[in-house]
Amino acid sequence: MLLLSNCRVLVHDSLVECNIASDESGKIRKISRSAISGSFDEKIDCKGLVALPGMVDPHVHFRDPGQTAKEDFYTGTASALAGGTTTILDMPNNAPSISTLARLKEKVAMVRKKAVCDYGLYFGATPQNQEVAAEAIKNPAVFAVKVYLGSSTGDLLIEHVADFQKHLSTLPAEFPVCVHAEDEREIRKLTEEYKKRDPKGKVEYHNIIRSPITAAISVEATCDAVSKAHRGVHICHASTKAELDIVSTYKNGGVPVTLEVCTHHLFLTEHDARALGNYGKVNPPLRSRLDVASVWDELSKERSPIDCIASDHAPHTIKEKEQDYWQAPSGVPGVQLRVPLMLDAANHNLISLAQMVRYCATNPARIFGLPTKGTIAQGFDADIILVDLKKERVVRVEDQLSKAGWTPFEGRKLRASVEKTILGGKLAFDGENVCLARGEGKLAARG
Repeated sequence: MLLLSNCRVLVHDSLVECNIASDESGKIRKISRSAISGSFDEKIDCKGLVALPGMVDPHVHFRDPGQTAKEDFYTGTASALAGGTTTILDMPNNAPSISTLARLKEKVAMVRKKAVCDYGLYFGATPQNQEVAAEAIKNPAVFAVKVYLGSSTGDLLIEHVADFQKHLSTLPAEFPVCVHAEDEREIRKLTEEYKKRDPKGKVEYHNIIRSPITAAISVEATCDAVSKAHRGVHICHASTKAELDIVSTYKNGGVPVTLEVCTHHLFLTEHDARALGNYGKVNPPLRSRLDVASVWDELSKERSPIDCIASDHAPHTIKEKEQDYWQAPSGVPGVQLRVPLMLDAANHNLISLAQMVRYCATNPARIFGLPTKGTIAQGFDADIILVDLKKERVVRVEDQLSKAGWTPFEGRKLRASVEKTILGGKLAFDGENVCLARGEGKLAARG
């Protein structure tokens, strides 16, 4: 059992000094402005710190199994804890992809031995595996099915709307289906055109080949398909004003679409991509300053079309990124910096602290059926992060726990620091080190 004393807790947009106690099962037993009596295994004086819910990142790629030189489930979940995230959902585009029941079973067994934060998994949709996907979601480890309408890392791809629609009709209407929405025909056409022009290529082509129009075409087609199927869908990593406008229209029309944006699309632009080179190559691409400003404008609204903020943590090795543009893989690491970046944004009044918590914890838990996560309240999991909103830290590669060995945010000064991370009533990260052993992370309860 754990006692957190003298911490400030967010209550109706205000910070209130409270004490928080957990019970033997790792749940929050009591929250009180008065002293809490009892016997505790550990006590932490939180003077000067703010207690926020353990954050939920619904979109990570931990590359395990298959590509563990880039990342594995231990280093990935350790990075999550160091960045204030206590629950992650891992994508299925492994090598090979998690698109069969046998591969799913193998991954579940592997993850159980390595994870140090709580977790859930995605199952990968293919043009032919609709019935398999319907069986896979009976596994309690599967929280969503992922559909790639545009090619990205790995071999998962559904090019024809009919195959996508069959997944929508086969899966239960209430089960999350998540979509990578980029139009594959446009991507292929423009890739061929630009490869002929420049056999080596450069990162400036990325936002042309995978243009805002390419994204908008696919988002429109996705929303149209789910409206006809009379069910919802979750659109991953929206990055442009056009996508937000389309989703707003469908939401206003009663279609239950949820929308995710990612931290690298909020804090980096195509201008940064030119400086970063292939280290700024990501799918969808880094966008124009105008698109980035438009996304921030929507985030700051109380009635926003955006529902959550994910990291889309997608590490690749330095050696891979140093290849020419056409060969270098897309993706950036980000799970450890998502929360510090968003806390810094709240400090600079780009969004409120309450909005930050909703986007990074409460809403992802709601969308993906995590009924005991994302909120500091009696009976919820005692997943809590203690943050110093005044401490300044400079992002350094040597502080990142990911195997990637680099970050596009190196040298950025952030006014916010994750000082401690609590998982299920246990100290999981003490500000410098992960305190849990491999396998102490648990499969999250699905509800």
